[in-house]
Amino acid sequence: MDKKAYIICLNHMDPLWRRCFNEHYNFEGSVIRPYSDIEEALFDQWLDIISNSDCKYSVEQSLTVKTYLDRNPDKLELFRHLVKTGKIELLGGGETIIDYNMVHGESIIRNHLYSIQWYKETFGRIPSSAYAADTFGLSAQLPQIFRKFGYTVLSGYDRVFDNPRPFWRGLNGDVIYIKKDYEDIGVKKVVFPDYGKYFVCPDCNGEGCGVCSYTGVDYSYKSNNMDLENFIFKHKDMEETYREMQGSKGNTFIVFFTSEETLKTEDFIALNEEYGKKYGIDIEYVTFEDIIGKFGQSYVNMLSAGNIPEEDIDPRVEGNPVCTGCYLSRIELKKLNRKLEHMLLSCEKFATFASDFGMVYPKRKIRRLWNMMGMIQSHDSLPASHVDAGAKELQKIGRNVALGAAQICTEAIKTIERKINIPEREGYKAFVLFNPLNWTVGDIPFDIVIDVSKDQIIEGLTIEEYNGKRAEVMDIQCVEGRMKKSLKVKFKGVYIPPIGYKVFYYKFEGNPKPLTEKDNKTIENEFYRIEASNHGVSCFYDKMLNEIILTEGAGDIIVEDDWGSPYGTLIPPYFRESISNPFTMDYMTKRDSGVEIKAFENDQKQVLVLKGFYSFKERNIQKIEWKQEITLYNGIDKIYFKTDIDWEAANCRLKVSFPMGFKTRDDEAYYEIPYGTLKRKAYDSSYEFAGANGDWPALNFVSCYNTEKDYTVSLINRGLPCYQVRNGTIFLSLLRSPTHPVSGLVFDFDRARDAGRHSFEYMLTTNKGGLRDGNVVQKGIEFNTEFLSCNGNYKCGSLGLEHSFLRNTSGNVIISAVKKSEYGDYKIIRAYEAYGEAAEDRLEGISYETIEEADLQENSVKALSGIRFEKFEIKTLKVRSHPSTIVVKKVVK
Repeated sequence: MDKKAYIICLNHMDPLWRRCFNEHYNFEGSVIRPYSDIEEALFDQWLDIISNSDCKYSVEQSLTVKTYLDRNPDKLELFRHLVKTGKIELLGGGETIIDYNMVHGESIIRNHLYSIQWYKETFGRIPSSAYAADTFGLSAQLPQIFRKFGYTVLSGYDRVFDNPRPFWRGLNGDVIYIKKDYEDIGVKKVVFPDYGKYFVCPDCNGEGCGVCSYTGVDYSYKSNNMDLENFIFKHKDMEETYREMQGSKGNTFIVFFTSEETLKTEDFIALNEEYGKKYGIDIEYVTFEDIIGKFGQSYVNMLSAGNIPEEDIDPRVEGNPVCTGCYLSRIELKKLNRKLEHMLLSCEKFATFASDFGMVYPKRKIRRLWNMMGMIQSHDSLPASHVDAGAKELQKIGRNVALGAAQICTEAIKTIERKINIPEREGYKAFVLFNPLNWTVGDIPFDIVIDVSKDQIIEGLTIEEYNGKRAEVMDIQCVEGRMKKSLKVKFKGVYIPPIGYKVFYYKFEGNPKPLTEKDNKTIENEFYRIEASNHGVSCFYDKMLNEIILTEGAGDIIVEDDWGSPYGTLIPPYFRESISNPFTMDYMTKRDSGVEIKAFENDQKQVLVLKGFYSFKERNIQKIEWKQEITLYNGIDKIYFKTDIDWEAANCRLKVSFPMGFKTRDDEAYYEIPYGTLKRKAYDSSYEFAGANGDWPALNFVSCYNTEKDYTVSLINRGLPCYQVRNGTIFLSLLRSPTHPVSGLVFDFDRARDAGRHSFEYMLTTNKGGLRDGNVVQKGIEFNTEFLSCNGNYKCGSLGLEHSFLRNTSGNVIISAVKKSEYGDYKIIRAYEAYGEAAEDRLEGISYETIEEADLQENSVKALSGIRFEKFEIKTLKVRSHPSTIVVKKVVK
């Protein structure tokens, strides 16, 4: 035969999309069975096919394999045999194929670390290439992360890097091989996708019966059939694929047989053999690794040798933007994800150090919680293209992750508290406040919870540091339980040492002064003055810079039409109004918006309160009730915003605007990404399925630098990843209400409109100089971190009233994670350079016998005598220390 076809077989197994993963749900009288059921049927069939033929099968992610083997433990040995003999290929998609734009960098690492670890423990094999199919963009630090896991190849991705060069260079300069087709050497890629979807059994409507073998699913449709009614798009049949190859000028083909839900027909292997002979095409079943070995090995060798021609490297540092609606749809899920990530990172750090004092480090529990995060962060979960029932399943998972993280935190900080020497102070009680961050934190308001007895009379609250310095208590809220009271307290004017704690004393006297209404509508502190009138906010003035940093319309809530699906906006907006400032000329409100503006103050803060109601039923806006609080605290150089929304709307978007007193070239701004900061320009919008409407994803902040006057404006968010900078204005999107279905086969997503009540928090800060001068990365992390506390008991102990377990000397370096090693008795310290400048660093507060650099699988790479970070470099440090070597400061006898 003159022609050759290399056949790759795989399924794209969604953890969540048009179905839940584990939960059944009801829709229009039918029971919709979960993906775990469908994927079990797929695995059953593929194990049978590859056990009885030359066919091979590629698996994208470990969650689906785990779930299948949990349900079918007797198939484990067969699975192991097929992996060992090369019939099953394990691809490096992670526990799930997650979103790579809206998650913390540590989430990316844990998603792959625990997947690789489980593969190694279960099958004695690890993936040979990274895999990221069906994601909505690729972040700029992925080449570095993948390379440090040992991957040289990213073998699967979608929607980005169209017609790429063979290599992708990431933010720090690391390079990975990304070539997916080889038409330049005469190898044609042929895809036989089957996007058919299964529906409920017509006899039992999903309940399960003898007709459907109690599956609840109508499995009568099989791939290779021409039942076009079940397709999203019209596809050619299998024989047509072979006819096309016969008629093609090429002689070598790579053929992908792929689907999401559908099973193959029973004669799948026989049909391939029949059509191969009929059309003169020799077939060979292969894996992605086989293809790279046959056609891409020379490129991989170039990568290993480090002699890649510059013209072979794609000029793009990231695979963004695409499907930008995903940055905003179902916003509460994005807020939840951000909160859970920081909870997990905090609980790990203190559990690591508490293990030096007798706590059993919960290694398997932490692994399980991060794996659960893989469900929340999956590429159809966090981007929010799933059905409403899927959102409920994710919320349930989120509640369980929060519970698990809180349990670990509670045990860890109580273990540490028991070792602290806390002397009695007459008339006072004590609590301990913990800081999980690797720098001293002080110029922020702290929120803590103090538990007291049910009969305790609360006449106020005074908080002092152990040295007598008094904190400024700003707010006390009492939550009455059946057997206790919990006081939610906000205070400021103190500091906590890096990755450590400080003891505070309190007594019940000294109420904070109430807020009183001001005669005017201007608020100010030592750093800022914000002027407003009955027409709205007119300007934000920075006293340190002596500059108007934001002009009229700053903080305005803007409503605009946003007709589209959860994936994105499909029609350019043709309607836009300010609902909070009817006199802003750019977004003039054409109806009475009923805005009320008042200013309040006490001796600790000043607050500007705006609230109102908006409705425009002709634009599908039934109501928007809103309240915005802008707060300036004395002694704190930050402007805090809290915006509460109760809305009912369809095909609309809400965002806040911050017009600056300057415009950057090409609207350039600095956006935080996982493990780095990236300068991006504005771009032309496109309105289509995978289009981009002008938004960019960001983690904690976006910053704009005024080159002429040398200052930076930063807008920091709490779980709100959707930004745009246009014509000198920063826009932060809050909500959208899409109604257009992702496809005709998604059952129910009405709750994607996010109707109801929401609360959003964001913060604005300025500084002289650039990002590093203002410690903007640190400020963004602080704003998203919960500072832990527990009651302190009077006792003798070995630890002082204030202690730092770990700190470092470079302000450029963020310690993102501290954990116990997966194997052996080491502490793992993950750190990265955050500002794009090489930095020398040193660890302090921790005494160690050895320190090594490790890869992301925690394998030792080299011993270290000093620590140097190149720009945006991620390092994994492997430290062996002993509890007896902990240095204790300020021990009280």
